[in-house]
Order: sequence, then structure tokens, then C-alpha cells
Amino acid sequence: MNTGNIAVVLGAQWGDEGKGKLVDALSKSHSVIVRAGGGANAGHTIYRQGQKYVFHLLPSGLIEPENIGIIGNGCVVHLPSLLHEIHELSEKGISVRNRIFLSTRAHLLFDFHQEIDSIQEERKGKECVGTTKRGIGPAYTDKVSRSGIRAGELVADFKTFAHRLREHAEEIKIQYGISIDIESLIVEYQDLAEEFSDIVRDTEEMLEQYQQEGKNILVEGAQGFMLDIDHGTYPFVTSSHTTVSGASQGTGIAPNRFTEIIGVAKAYVTRVGSGPLVSELLNETGETLRKIGHEYGATTGRPRRCGWIDVVALKKFVRVNGANVWNLTKLDVLADFDHIGVVVAYDLEGEHTQCIPADIGTLAKVKPVIQEFSGWKKDISKIRTFEDLPVEAKNFIEFLEKETGIPVKYIGVGMESEALIIRDVKKKDF
Repeated sequence: MNTGNIAVVLGAQWGDEGKGKLVDALSKSHSVIVRAGGGANAGHTIYRQGQKYVFHLLPSGLIEPENIGIIGNGCVVHLPSLLHEIHELSEKGISVRNRIFLSTRAHLLFDFHQEIDSIQEERKGKECVGTTKRGIGPAYTDKVSRSGIRAGELVADFKTFAHRLREHAEEIKIQYGISIDIESLIVEYQDLAEEFSDIVRDTEEMLEQYQQEGKNILVEGAQGFMLDIDHGTYPFVTSSHTTVSGASQGTGIAPNRFTEIIGVAKAYVTRVGSGPLVSELLNETGETLRKIGHEYGATTGRPRRCGWIDVVALKKFVRVNGANVWNLTKLDVLADFDHIGVVVAYDLEGEHTQCIPADIGTLAKVKPVIQEFSGWKKDISKIRTFEDLPVEAKNFIEFLEKETGIPVKYIGVGMESEALIIRDVKKKDF
């Protein structure tokens, strides 16, 4: 079977790597864009021809007017937020009606999940994770505990759906002391059932059909690898699988059909919320990175913590995901620095290691081993070929390639989707 190209775009760090920009660029050559996991905690910002677009639940490749967007079974979806996002795009001249579909197996996220999220964070006090309070964790908890409600139930039999929602909401009221107007909630979702009746589909079957037709498919990851529920800096992680296996699980596409696995990494690192960040720069350099890079969350507006790029984490990403190319983003942000740091190892009580400790207490003791590179002190935002980059920038990129074992195919040099260098890396040997 000729399936065409099925690419996966995954964040390789702590999220906010710039995945949306690459998805937008690749959307011109991929006609089906699929979200595999997460929910409205994702925030993919795209700048195209002077216009800013922020995606949360919708796949980022829908600016292309003919593209199909699919929200896969691995996602948790707050339908009012999704409807609001559809309307916002429409106001900007982009209609997604008849080309956006939601998996029958995707779990629904309700307002009470968001209230639970806030309650849980408040109870943890100083030990809070720093979630977006969008209800993602509580919705996944319901899914895993087999008490969740799926989108297919909403459109298949509303009477049964209403019964299940009423019972579940009553349990939540007792457990958390939340005031829920259950009957108003049911009325709201009766309207949403009509609104989404043509949108909720068996997307696994649709994707199989698209594969048989040879369409190019792009799977869009949310958050980042170091926030994965298993492989990330637990417990300061998200509640979904942000890996290539999560992309397969969350879409129903067999992993052996992925033809390109793209890791997206900033030329430095950022993190929102709590949790360890080994290379964090708690000084003027970190503040400069934040200002130049406009490092504020697309979903929450929170300032991001900044540090030098971490090769130890990138190596683990490649190992676990089998990535075959990099998209290095925001290289232009480093243009103002005389010297640029790269974390090449972790120092744990005097011993250098390439392993990331699973225990959060041990990880907190780690110090970065940093190798310095010369900066290039030159605006590179107009450059469109690798050969035209300053030699210092090329040295930085080639070092990352050598350390991680895979080539940098895509290089972001500015905010706009057009500010992208695409290299022919077929002949590169590692």
C-alpha cells in the first residue's frame, strides 16, 4: 500500500519549541493534519504574512484552506473551547467547517475538570506542578479510571450520555465539594451534541482511508518530550504521552508507517511552571533570552524560564523516539550573544553523566557541564540557505548534529513561517 508521507512533529524539550510554525510550513505539502494528544493546554502560535494565529485544540495546519484537520482519540477536549476556537478562526477568514473532525474515542473535558485542576494545585501549595489549570490532568484521570465520557457517546445516544454525565457530576460534587448546576450542564451539551453531530467521526477509519489514497499525513504533537508522563521530569510533567508511541496510540496510525520523525528543539531551552531545569539561567543572560525570544506562554501568558540548550535531554529524545531529523528553532534569538552555552553532560556530585536521573530529588542536585561556543553577532533572519549562515552558527549546528547523531533539516531564523531554512540532509553521514 502506498501511504504517501506520514510525518510526526514532536517537541523535544519542555514544550513551546515552535512546533506550530513547522506544522504550518509542512501543511503546504501535507493535506491531513492530526492532533494526537493533550488538550487546550497546548498553545501553538503561528505568524503568517503579518497575521498571528494561536491554536489550542485545532491542528495548526488548518490555515491552508483545503487541509483536513483531525483531533485524535488521544486528546481530551473541552467542546465549548473548541467551538470558540473555530469561531475565532472564522473571524480571521479561515473556515474549518466540513474539514475538522473529532474522534469518537476522544474523551470529553468538562468545566468541573478545570475546577478540580485548580483545587488540586492549591492543595499542593509550594509543591504544585504549575499546570495551565485547563483540567487536562483530571480529564485523563477519569479516562484511566474508566469513568470518563467520550465524544462518541455525546452524538450516539444523548439520553444515555445525559445519564452518565449526571451520575459522574454527582460523584464529583461529593468528592470535591464543587457546586455544579448539572441540569444546565446537560442542556448546554444537548446544544453541543447538535453542533458537533457532523464533526464527531471514527477518525481511525478516516485515517486508514486517507492512507490508502496515498495522502500525505502530518501528526502534530503537543507539549514536549521532557514533559512526557513516563519519560519526563516526573511529577512535573503533563498527563499524556508526548512521544512517537503516543502519536501512534493517539491517532490509530501504526508506528511502522511513520516515514519522518521530526524532533523540534529551540536553540536554547525554556520551561513554564515548576520542575527542574538543569541549564536554567537565573541571571541577566536568562532575562535577555526571555526578552529577545518573547518567551511568554501562548496559553497562559506566563513568563518562561530560560537556559542553554541541553544535549543530554536531546540525546534521550532521539533514543526513545527514533527521530531521524531535527527542526532547530529560534536560532536568530542567539544572534546578540558573544558566547553561547551548550549543556554537554550532567555533573552529579562530581561525576559526569549522560543519564537523566528519574528521581526528582537527585535531579535537583545535578549541575550542568557547559561547553561554550562563539556567537555570530549578526542578524540572520533574512537568510534562507545553510551555506549563507555565519560560520559560528554553522559550527553550533554541526556540533548538535554530531552529539545527537541526526541532522538538522529545518532551521528557524525568525517568527514568520517563511523564516525557515530547509536543508537537503539525505547525504549527511553520522
